[in-house]
Amino acid sequence: MLTPDSDAVRAELERIAQSVLFRNSERRVQLLRYTAEKALAGEKFLKEYTLGVDVFRKPESYDPRIEPLVRVEFGRIRQKLKDYYAAEGLNNPIRIEYNQRGYIPTFSLQDVKSNRIASPEIRRPRVWAWLVAQNRAVVLIVLGAMVLAAAGGVWAYLAQLRTARLSGVDYQLYLKAQFLLDDRSPQHVRQAVENFEQLTQRKPRSALAWAGLAKAYGVTAANDFDDPGVYGPKAHSAADRALRLEPDLAEAHSASGLLKTFYEWDWKGADDEYRRAIAASPSLSDAHLGWAMSLLVRARFPEAVAEANRAVALEPESFANRRGLAMSYYYSGRFEDALEECRRLLRTSPQSWAHRMMYQIYRHTHQYADSRLVAEGLVALPEDASPDLRYAIDLRLQGQTEASLELQRLINESRHRYVQPLAILTVADLAGDERLHREWLEIAYRRHDPALVWLSLTRTNDPLVREILKRMGLDPAAAVISAPPSGH
Repeated sequence: MLTPDSDAVRAELERIAQSVLFRNSERRVQLLRYTAEKALAGEKFLKEYTLGVDVFRKPESYDPRIEPLVRVEFGRIRQKLKDYYAAEGLNNPIRIEYNQRGYIPTFSLQDVKSNRIASPEIRRPRVWAWLVAQNRAVVLIVLGAMVLAAAGGVWAYLAQLRTARLSGVDYQLYLKAQFLLDDRSPQHVRQAVENFEQLTQRKPRSALAWAGLAKAYGVTAANDFDDPGVYGPKAHSAADRALRLEPDLAEAHSASGLLKTFYEWDWKGADDEYRRAIAASPSLSDAHLGWAMSLLVRARFPEAVAEANRAVALEPESFANRRGLAMSYYYSGRFEDALEECRRLLRTSPQSWAHRMMYQIYRHTHQYADSRLVAEGLVALPEDASPDLRYAIDLRLQGQTEASLELQRLINESRHRYVQPLAILTVADLAGDERLHREWLEIAYRRHDPALVWLSLTRTNDPLVREILKRMGLDPAAAVISAPPSGH
């Protein structure tokens, strides 16, 4: 087998480092470069201990038998490389691979013209290759058997054929949409929705494409980025289509679990969907994160934290996973842990969400000067923060003098465009307008507004809030934290 020269290998490493799957993981790129240079220098074997000390900066007392971080990280790298060469790297002239147990990579030149790599979405058995090699009579016999045994194992293969593969440009578009969706900022989620819509038009028989679209619509509704009354049903339709195409697809069950949690309030159904997703693909971090959030809104705090940590362990660079862990810590009353996760997020992305979370934590812990600084930081993020919520917090900074005017403006706006009920509720509280507060709580309930589920995690004496939460199947008495103190 021909092997590439060192310059070609290093050029391939740079392509990998700039790819969607690797560009946000400095540690993985560092491991790739370190082990590749060892291989180019002629080394045939690398010890796990050596990698732990040289790359992970572990002390000399490091024992890989007790702390298997090198094995875990290389398991992820092997899978990421497979995904990379199924999409972005499909037509690259060089391939870098690791065998199942070793840490020294191999390098090979690829015949690009004959490169035909299926995406991880589906592994097709080579039934037709065998059939073509047989005589015509055998082909007819087997085809007849397939018709007669429609409920049998051969028919399962035909069911698989309904799901088109994603490869090359299509799979790259899928990965790009997933990357945008993980950011959870409104503008990037909108772009992810557009990409998934484009993908389902290009590949209408791909269950993976429809599952991605269901998730994107679901995230839009669950985060109140747009009208849940529009995006909730859209997400439900896309998830159903994915499951009809491929009933065992983990991503489709995970998207269905998200909808059952935030839009349908079907708690048993959500648990069932997430269990199916994890059983089908234990390494799908989306399923662990989704289940963590579903458990969290039901005040099952230890389970929620455990699932959020599993999601982070599987994809530590994911913004959505880190955000989910911060939320699990916060609503469990572990404020210092939540603050640490928020600070970690802000070091990589000045997202309004982290500012809002830190604002709430500082108010809970009576650090009012810090809460004001963080709130001012949020108000200064016009491209990311919701204008309605941003102004609601700005009112809290300025006092209540303008709250009534702003409340009327929001209600007038709601007749022409979608306005988050949470923003109206926040301003109604500031204005002291109990009637509008009650009216918009009922409107939010009738619309199945996903934001209502979070009210279960804050202690309240409001009888209407408690009644609505009970209608949703949630227990407001299980909340650990109380409403943040007013004033200051």
